[in-house]
Amino acid sequence: MSYISLGKQIHQIRTGQKISLERLGRGLCSKQALSDIEHGNVQADKLLLDIVLQRLGKSTDKQEVILPWETYHMEETCDCLEWSIQWQERGNAGKYRGELARLLGKEDGKKADGGTAAGARRAKREKEARVQEMYWHRIMAEWAYWLDGDTETAKHELLKAANLTLPGWWEHKLEYFVVSTVEMENLLAIARLELEERMKRYAALTAALRRGIWNERWQPVKRRSRQDEQQDFPCMTLPGFLWECMHYIQQHFTDPQEYAKIFAKCAWLLSYIELEQGNVLEAYGICEEAVEGLRDYGIAAFLMPMLERILICCERAEQVCKQADREKMQLSYAWQRDWHALGERYGRYLEALRRAYVRGGLHGEPPVSIFVKCYQKAYHLDYEFIRSERIAQGMTREEMVEGIYQNQKTLWQIEARRNSPHGRNFKLLMDKIDLDKGRYNTFVVSDSFEVLELKDEIDRCISRKEYERAQELIRLLEKRLDMQNAENQRIILYMRNVLEFRQGNVSGREMLQKCWGLLGVSYHIAAAKTEGIPDIKTLKECLFYRTPMKSEIGIINQIAVLLCRLEHEDAAAAIYEAVLKSMEESDVAPRYRYRIYALPLGNLARLLRSVDLSKKNICYELSCGKMSSLGYALMVWACAIEDDSPDRAESRGMVLDAYYLCELSKNYKYREDIKKYYDEQYGSL
Repeated sequence: MSYISLGKQIHQIRTGQKISLERLGRGLCSKQALSDIEHGNVQADKLLLDIVLQRLGKSTDKQEVILPWETYHMEETCDCLEWSIQWQERGNAGKYRGELARLLGKEDGKKADGGTAAGARRAKREKEARVQEMYWHRIMAEWAYWLDGDTETAKHELLKAANLTLPGWWEHKLEYFVVSTVEMENLLAIARLELEERMKRYAALTAALRRGIWNERWQPVKRRSRQDEQQDFPCMTLPGFLWECMHYIQQHFTDPQEYAKIFAKCAWLLSYIELEQGNVLEAYGICEEAVEGLRDYGIAAFLMPMLERILICCERAEQVCKQADREKMQLSYAWQRDWHALGERYGRYLEALRRAYVRGGLHGEPPVSIFVKCYQKAYHLDYEFIRSERIAQGMTREEMVEGIYQNQKTLWQIEARRNSPHGRNFKLLMDKIDLDKGRYNTFVVSDSFEVLELKDEIDRCISRKEYERAQELIRLLEKRLDMQNAENQRIILYMRNVLEFRQGNVSGREMLQKCWGLLGVSYHIAAAKTEGIPDIKTLKECLFYRTPMKSEIGIINQIAVLLCRLEHEDAAAAIYEAVLKSMEESDVAPRYRYRIYALPLGNLARLLRSVDLSKKNICYELSCGKMSSLGYALMVWACAIEDDSPDRAESRGMVLDAYYLCELSKNYKYREDIKKYYDEQYGSL
């Protein structure tokens, strides 16, 4: 078996962090239920598994998941509903709300709230599916806030959501629980409502008078009387609670991407209060850390509000310094910055990002929602995978079900999306098509999340052309992997081949042959090649018969790059088009395949110098909450219109924005290439 079960990964992380089963499952499920998940005795609900992983501080985007339709459809419906609510598309929101209510087995309207039978069913559902119920209340809070403007109902629904999985959270320190990203967002959203309520209530007061209001006692829920009258409840203030959230995030969110996303949302709330209290340096410090974290991982989600807040911090700091100069006061060393220049730089980033939203054809600036998402997923559907491989390998349904099911009808139902294989039968079906994959697969075969994060860092280094750093990390990765495993051998070999080629140590044709061989290990490709050059007609018809997996897409991209170097651009374009078509014809929406879809889309746009594809790429990046390829896509667009337009002002502005977007996402090698181009075409930057 070349994959590690998710239960085993959870067990390894939990025991490594010395967290008991009881504490990890508190508010989610019983100790026994969690033990069954770790031992692989049950096929747990994906929403529950995601929260368990998040409670361990890890990102749920570290797996490549092969999902049943029902599981995928539930997640997509929730996301579409949240998207429609946040962009205030009431018609679409109503449609998705009805579908989600159906999936959760909820009666509509007032009927669901009344009646003994309905109440009993609701109580049973809450007990059996607390996570699903939590999501329902969370989404209803969004509906009340964004569509109805009803903050009281929004607060009521958020408190229900928080208390379902963190029961009695207002009576305990957060350390009593193990808190996931989603649960932390619920708490921060409650704090946001309180903050906005105080802003309205005290708006007429002077800044000096407003500073005192933040230390007022905050009691989000009325406490019930207890038998022990002497029990001393902690006195909660809003800034105190937010600092407690911040400290919890800093200590327990060990995945750097999860940390960056949730830290920014907490920093946005805290920095407002710190500014209101006159603590400009403290506000700037947490904003700077938040912005740098999002830049490190190319995350656009929630970046704009952070850039807006950090600009305010720079303006306030500049005012303080000017006032000190007028009064001949000496400020501490911490104030000794060029605040004006800092503000100008962040302003450049913000304007370039705003224009990217416009150019991508999105609605406008995204709403500032605590629940905004960043998609970095790699999803597949079991019935698509099984059906595509069975047909490509020339197997009949009768041959496929032998030794698994009594007749082909069950397989027909699976392939028609009417049923889904469970447990042992899923593994047997994957064995039949010679793919050693489980429901949850990682991009290298390891039960260590630190190793998965190391692989992510190598990918970032290669994409940013940081080859020496990548080579060093590959050596470290090889030491930490089980190199007896065939999939790990293939991944290490592929990464070494890429570096050798980019550093000019191997010929293009030799490298091409190696890549076809590596791809053929798991992808049953047609043998229509002549010295590594595929027949374009055959390629378009059947070569990419299913959506590639993450380990395959890198090899496919390298094949296309090599074909371009060997002056076979038509074949390279056909490869990208065929791969994108395989994903666009799938029932999985492209945003759930960021790790697979973004690379061929961006490279095809560059190869064809296509304005339409560049615009599509920008829209895709931003709708997924990412920005790693924004500068790259905008540069392609600028070069494309420069060829056709006598007026160079538009392309010049795009090149300038591309420069700042590359800097914003820390793609410094691409930034320097763009600067060189700008200097040659338009004069010094």
